[in-house]
Parts: sequence; structure tokens; C-alpha cells
Amino acid sequence: MADGGWRMADGSEGMSPEAMIQRTRDFANRVSKLCQALPSGPESQNVRRQLGRCSSSVAANYRAAQRARSKAEFRAKLGIVEEEADESIHWLRTVIDQEMLTKSRVEPLLDEANQLTAIVVSAIRSAKSRKTGPTKEPSAIRHPPSAIFKVGHGFDLHRLEAGLPLIVAGVSLEHDLGCVAHSDGDVVYHAVTDALLGALALGDIGTLFPDDDPRWKGADSRVFVEEAVRRVEDAGYVVGNVDVTVVLERPKLRPHIDTMRANLAGLLGVEVSAVSVKGKTHEKVDAVGRGDAIACHVVAMLM
Repeated sequence: MADGGWRMADGSEGMSPEAMIQRTRDFANRVSKLCQALPSGPESQNVRRQLGRCSSSVAANYRAAQRARSKAEFRAKLGIVEEEADESIHWLRTVIDQEMLTKSRVEPLLDEANQLTAIVVSAIRSAKSRKTGPTKEPSAIRHPPSAIFKVGHGFDLHRLEAGLPLIVAGVSLEHDLGCVAHSDGDVVYHAVTDALLGALALGDIGTLFPDDDPRWKGADSRVFVEEAVRRVEDAGYVVGNVDVTVVLERPKLRPHIDTMRANLAGLLGVEVSAVSVKGKTHEKVDAVGRGDAIACHVVAMLM
């Protein structure tokens, strides 16, 4: 498709889009190696997760920008690249400030992140200033342009029976009833997996992890979320936020909400502020209301 001149790498160095795609990929790979060298510990683990996420997003979203089908989508994707590159700068400076690695080891990557940010800002300004380009898609193209944001909804429900564990968002709750399930029955992790796959139109959790497959018998449901997140990243997206509603008569979830949010944030590679978890009862209505089942709804946004 003709781009009218707005799809470009930058406004100063004349670097081709292909060269910039490779440059952002190299940046992500270099950051990944640096993350592997970080010391162990909870603080380093959080930095490793966040830095790896945002540097990978720089590469994925720059590539997605080159596939954009309109100037608006191109600018929006580059805007995400700018934000993620700037966040990479923040986490690289954190590595230096907290003396997790030597300054000399981090500074080359910090300099590259600053250069990438400057290049992308220049590209955004250039795209805004150009008046050429199609105002709508050619009629021969029947597929809609790739979405800047994607939204998915997930739902899961399990019967509750005596003698089984009750695990919700990675938290084992003290209760006389637990979930009947092929895996560990974590209703939140199952619904989150459904929401992420749904946003990508990849089916539901049963498509990837059939409940008649012995490999998933008693499995920790975090592996399902991790696989869904991997597919999100492979598609060139990152998780923006999730909103989780658990429907359960008892026990009360309020004492465990913060831990559940932290567990989800760690799996999704987002800040805790991007995760909402709410507990509701079903007002004595149907199996959930009688305490014979647990249900969960999740809405997830990818960007």
C-alpha cells in the first residue's frame, strides 16, 4: 500500500525502516543480556521484569508501526515506542542509581535508549507535518487496519467441593471447599488467560490447554497466563491493564486483594496499579450464590 511518505524511520539520520527495526531488536537483545546479569533479590527481579518488558515493547511496536495502514495508526504506534523507550531510560537509570551493575556497563544502553527516543520523537514530528498520504484505505483492501488497542473478555466458573484446594489468583485460601478442575482450578488465572487470548482472537484456554490432556492434570495455572502473555508479546502488544471480578460467597477476598494484584502484575509484566481485583457475592442466587461454585470475569486491554 502506498504510504504517501509518512512511513519513515526518522527525520535526521535517513536510516531505513528495516535498519531501525533491526536497531530496536538489537537494543532489546542487549537489554535482555543485561537483565540476566542483574543480581538476585526482589528489587532486582522487578527491575528485570519491567526493563525487559519495555525494551521488548520498543522493538515490537516499532515493527508494528511500519505495518500501519494509516498515518494516525503510525503516529500512535510510534507514540507507544517513545513511551516505552523513555521507560527503558528510567529503569536503566534505576540500575545505576541502586548500583545493581557498574555504571560503565549500563551507560552504553542508556545512551542508545536516549538516541532511540530522539529518533522516534523526530519521526512523530515529521509524520505530523506531512500532509500527503491517503485519507482512507483503498477499496481493494477489505481487511480492517490492525488495532492500536485490543480488548478481551474472559470468564471462568468452577464447582466447589469438599477436600479440594481453593486457589484464587495464586493465593491459597482457607476454606472447607475447593475447585473441581483438571488443573489447580485457579479461576482468576483461567479467566485472565481467556481474556488475553480473546483479545487476540486466539480462542479460549481450552484451545491451548485441553482439560483432557494429562500434561495439565493438577498444573499450576500460572503457566497458562505465562503462555498467553508470550502470545500477546509475539503479536506485538503488551498488556495495558486488567480488571478482575471474582464472584464468591465465602471466604471474603478483601484481606488477600493486594497479594492477588501483585501476583497478577508479576505474571503480566505490569505495575500493580494496572491490575484491579474485586470480590462480589451473588446474593444467594444460583449455584454461585449458594456457595457451590466460584466464577470470575476479566476484561483485559492490550496496546
